[in-house]
Amino acid sequence: MVSFARHYSYIGLADPALRTLKQAAQAGYVCAPKTLKSDLVRCATVRRLSHFPLITQGSSAWQIVSELQPRENEVLIDKITMSAFESTFLTLALRDAQVQAFIIAGIAMEVGIEPTVRHGADMNFIPIVALDACGSKTPEAMGRSLATLKETGEVMLCSIAEIISSLAVH
Repeated sequence: MVSFARHYSYIGLADPALRTLKQAAQAGYVCAPKTLKSDLVRCATVRRLSHFPLITQGSSAWQIVSELQPRENEVLIDKITMSAFESTFLTLALRDAQVQAFIIAGIAMEVGIEPTVRHGADMNFIPIVALDACGSKTPEAMGRSLATLKETGEVMLCSIAEIISSLAVH
């Protein structure tokens, strides 16, 4: 599972995320049940924040960047909360597929990634954060989130190169 925000390419992280996504698919990793006919579950973030207007479905802001458009065999999960596990079918899909770990990347470490990672760890999944495919509003916010995740001892923090290398081994 890799989490992508809709405006991911605007912060220059679409290419590394796409490399990780392709390598996981080539390595045969499945993160959704076969009944969903999906090789990978992706979460697209739509978040209502006090300083942003509500992003309406179908608007240009709602669209997923072209580099990360879901393929025919992928499932898209729209999340409306800070955690991708809350109010979505992600937990059911991962449990049904007997997934024990997930890879996550995205645009907002402090808003969507950290809450999803902590929630996933609480549910006994092994979260793997692709550090160089994650963005943040500020370096300070990124630092706080990473310090919190490191402190839990339940989260793997890796570079894309390390993840790709690990996927190739398995």
